[in-house]
Parts: sequence; structure tokens; C-alpha cells
Amino acid sequence: MIIKRRVTKGFVQIPNEVVRDKRLALDEHGLLHYLLSLPDDWEVNLKQLETYWKIGRDKRQRIFRALRRSGWAQLERIT
Repeated sequence: MIIKRRVTKGFVQIPNEVVRDKRLALDEHGLLHYLLSLPDDWEVNLKQLETYWKIGRDKRQRIFRALRRSGWAQLERIT
């Protein structure tokens, strides 16, 4: 049984189109859903994500390649 709770604050709404995208693996979905939960003005720090999620550079690169390839992310370097 799936338990769904009524939440009134501290939540994110994600369109079914994102959640049901079969082009993405489960870990790719997980990181995408996490990123979508962050504030709009959030600047992604790749090293920080690796530390937070306890993943290596190769896995992080693979996930971001998949997100870019599927159109859910784009790369923009800020210097």
C-alpha cells in the first residue's frame, strides 16, 4: 500500500510528464526531482551535489548527460 499524506507547506509539485519520463533511470529521476525542489534562483554546484548525494564525478556526469540529452537540464557555466 502507498501512503499519501496531505501536505500544506514545504513541498514541490512535479508534473506527471517529468515523473513518468521513461528515458531516465531511477537515479537520474532522483537527482532531477531534487533539483526541481530547489528555489528558482539556486545555482547548482556540482561538487556540492557529489558530496550531498555521496556520488562520484563519473556518476554525476552520467546523470547530467542524461538530463541534458532528455531536455530536462542545460549547461550554463557561471564564472
